[in-house]
Amino acid sequence: MTEAYFALATFATVGYGDIAARSQTGRVLAMLQMTGGLLLVGVAARVLTGAIQAGMRQQHRDRPPG
Repeated sequence: MTEAYFALATFATVGYGDIAARSQTGRVLAMLQMTGGLLLVGVAARVLTGAIQAGMRQQHRDRPPG
């Protein structure tokens, strides 16, 4: 469990800092929070990418042929 905690902390780029979870329960809660943060960033990136793609498709359709 300890290895997974530090791997996720590294992957989520939250660092180790001065305050770190010491107990197993604390590490599990911190891992859930880090995972939630990564999911939130991923969903936001997906929504932004979809909006950009939709805008580019709409712009392409509105362009006169020629």
